[in-house]
Amino acid sequence: MFAVRLLCVLGLISSLSAEVDPPEGQWMPYALRSGAHDNASAAPAVVYQGVVALAPSVPWVRVHFAAAQLPSGSLLRLRSFRDGEVQELDAQRLREWGQGSAFFNGHAVIVELVAGAGARGAAFEIEQVWCGRTEPVAPPERLCTPSDTRVPSADPAVGRLLYSGLTTGCTAFLAETAASNGASRPFVTSGSCGSSAHVVQFNVPASNADCSLVHPPVADQYAVDTASVVGANNGIGDSYSVFLCFPNATSGLTPYQAQGAALRLAPALPTVVGTVVRLIGFAVDGNDVNSVADPCNCAGIYGARNRVQQSDLGPFQGAVGNEVSHRVSSCSGTGGAPILVDATSEVIGVHTHTSCQITGAGRGIATSTLHPSLRQLVETLSRTTPGNDECAGAVTLPEGISGPYTNLGATLSSPSWTCGSATGADVWFRFVAPCSGGAIVNTCANTDFDTVVEYFRGGCGAPWVRAGCSDDFCGTGSVLGMVVTRGEECLVRVGGKNGAVGRFQLELTCRPLNDACTEAFELREGWNGPYDNRGALHHAPPLAQQPCPYFLMFDTWFRYTARCDADLTFETCGGTTVDTLLHVYRGDCANLIPLTCGVDECGRQSRATLRAEGGVTYYLMVAVQPSAQPGDFQILVTEGRGTFTTEAGGCGGLALQTTGSPNLGGTVRCELQSAPSAPFLWVGLPIALPLCAPCTLRATPEVVIGASVLQATIPCDASLLGGQLSVQGADFAAAAGCPPGVLSPLPVAFSDGVRITIG
Repeated sequence: MFAVRLLCVLGLISSLSAEVDPPEGQWMPYALRSGAHDNASAAPAVVYQGVVALAPSVPWVRVHFAAAQLPSGSLLRLRSFRDGEVQELDAQRLREWGQGSAFFNGHAVIVELVAGAGARGAAFEIEQVWCGRTEPVAPPERLCTPSDTRVPSADPAVGRLLYSGLTTGCTAFLAETAASNGASRPFVTSGSCGSSAHVVQFNVPASNADCSLVHPPVADQYAVDTASVVGANNGIGDSYSVFLCFPNATSGLTPYQAQGAALRLAPALPTVVGTVVRLIGFAVDGNDVNSVADPCNCAGIYGARNRVQQSDLGPFQGAVGNEVSHRVSSCSGTGGAPILVDATSEVIGVHTHTSCQITGAGRGIATSTLHPSLRQLVETLSRTTPGNDECAGAVTLPEGISGPYTNLGATLSSPSWTCGSATGADVWFRFVAPCSGGAIVNTCANTDFDTVVEYFRGGCGAPWVRAGCSDDFCGTGSVLGMVVTRGEECLVRVGGKNGAVGRFQLELTCRPLNDACTEAFELREGWNGPYDNRGALHHAPPLAQQPCPYFLMFDTWFRYTARCDADLTFETCGGTTVDTLLHVYRGDCANLIPLTCGVDECGRQSRATLRAEGGVTYYLMVAVQPSAQPGDFQILVTEGRGTFTTEAGGCGGLALQTTGSPNLGGTVRCELQSAPSAPFLWVGLPIALPLCAPCTLRATPEVVIGASVLQATIPCDASLLGGQLSVQGADFAAAAGCPPGVLSPLPVAFSDGVRITIG
């Protein structure tokens, strides 16, 4: 379409024009800044009031916000000086309205900042407004007949399409097909009009005598969901846009709910040239009554019909492919207008271009409503029962923000809801947990109805494994989390409270439960894990406060309280293939003191060692460098440098297993294996005294117990560091070992000795 318009400007296609009205508005600089305001009270309160006031001759204003900070419960309230119309916009509604307001009549608008209970930092900034011109702009005449035969009409399915900037507006209509049976209907307009559409208006009143527009009440104005606009703008026969609007910010109704009407797309085009067709649109008109005097140029004092809904009749002139020709008068502003067969009221085309002249030459051109892409879009957006109405049709939910989705036409599914009030119209989603940790789903942003969200584990069907239900966590939006294991299948059901329907976005995040210092996992001495840092956010202290200044990602947090004054080592060596970095801190999460770090001490894994103080809690951050990938890992914690050393001397097949921590404050466990008949364990000094080949005494019997298990804790006494003692065991009723008569009337089996060096 841009190419066609450019050719027109160059005079290469002088007889063909797109039906888009030249600007009737203009940008006007206007600075109004509220500053930041808090509300310490328990109820919403007006914390700032300002006025946008232009020259008295300005006929209307649309306010645009350069910035707005609206905490929970906060909103902007705009009121027209002229007629008292009010619009309230919270953060979500303001986004829906493209950071702008409805169109207000008159030259002045009061702007109030309402801060929610306990809100902090509520603020807004206005830098410019879009307002009506005080000098009209004259478009060219494009009548298809020698006289103007248009008459006022009031079709509830046809609306006025307005913009801020560029062109002032076009026409759009609510459309349906025979297959439409849902609770919503999309809008259709031309390709050039839909690409920058902002607001659709219904029940438009008469314009002012000077041709300036008069706007309907705020309850009859709807913000275009710009993310929903789909279509083509490729010139004649392939120019159309299909889109949705958000529910009205005042009434809460969708356009179709409020207007209760839509125009049916015809199943076929007329077969007879000359069939009477009707065009309904919001075009320029400079006369209160039909006249041949400048009807397409409103610059006088008879402008009441300017840009209000009118219709006209004319003949169908045939079709070639998706190009429909007609001879119905179409002044500027009728781009996107429906062309209906007058006898059936079914739409055969979307008006896009004209070459009409009042001499009777030329024609109007529309895109056929049999265009397969246009028709499919209308059917898709107006059918009932979405594909994920039941669990079996659950839509795969990606990580991050996705949508918009809709529950329009959805039914109540099984099982019954466990939260919300009369929850219904639910739809289903599924995802495979991308991390081990907390999976959180929310509908907080860009959602236009009161949602309820429920979690299930596993697949569809009984027995259902419920995992949580959420209602009204962020306003009327929902936030729900559950602990998941990577690879686990999960289901999400989204419904409307009291059966509410609309459009919504979903955000799925998955992060480890120890993603921040305050959520650090407790470590024990020895191997810990496996852990997973997939999805972890960046919570590392600033580089200047790190023990080693590295750029880090996917950091997870752990804590360990030292038993005694001793060497303390954290390492991932041998416990992962992930390229890990280790940072060690002490103090508390609000005031971390950097101590040491570990970087690639064992290949791509790391080890960090420090001298610990007994009773002090140390924080360990495990992260990866930006070039590395997250994954699974284990952590080995060693407090002290104690060792177990096996010393040969056993006989008779008796085995001694020694486990635990041979360090200050550590616990050591010694256990004879294979259930000896007459077990004994003793602890003493290391020795090597042959008894009978191959039996050797490896520990002096300072402490002897008649049992197969010995467990003891080493005191936190620094004088014990480096000390050694040995443990050995025997079975005095064994089947082999030292023969009878050497040490006992029965054979005696001995274990190897274990020398313990205290670290």
